[in-house]
Amino acid sequence: MDFPSYLSQVPPWQPKYSSTNAEDRSTTHSEAERRRREKINGHLATLRHLIPCSDKMNKAALLRSVIDNVRELKREVIEIGGVCILPTEVDEVLVDYFENKDSGGNNSNFLKASICCEDRPELFSDLIRAIKGLKLRAVRADMATFGGRVINVMILCSSKEIEETSRLISLKQSLKLVLSRVIAQRTLSSS
Repeated sequence: MDFPSYLSQVPPWQPKYSSTNAEDRSTTHSEAERRRREKINGHLATLRHLIPCSDKMNKAALLRSVIDNVRELKREVIEIGGVCILPTEVDEVLVDYFENKDSGGNNSNFLKASICCEDRPELFSDLIRAIKGLKLRAVRADMATFGGRVINVMILCSSKEIEETSRLISLKQSLKLVLSRVIAQRTLSSS
């Protein structure tokens, strides 16, 4: 019995793969998988060098140890961050105000100003001039430098009593503007 020729042809919905194409795909997939495993094992070897006493750990124990170490480091950074200030890589001026009640029930208004920028010799004289120009005085000042950057955090109060909220907001905006100019002077003087 003879079948019609159209029945011996591969239907269009079935792929026309030869055995060599399937072997090529299998080889390519195996090579890609081998490279992926090599990368993972290379990264695990790097982690083993970073974590003490990890030579005999299996992969799961190594990853658990890495997670524990990262959590411990994060906790230490938070602890240190609460104790000291460090300059960031970003030039910024932050100004905020707050009220403080003393034991007699009197309110005192304070401004907290933070300026972070590249360190330069005339920075402090510029800051002092800016603060005096606004008739403010420093109650407290903290400074830290690192890698050519500096951060100054100052608690300031007015030489006059600030009663009106609108005047306090105006003073806050003026201080932020003046401190921003101090940062801008650095870019002008370095040009």
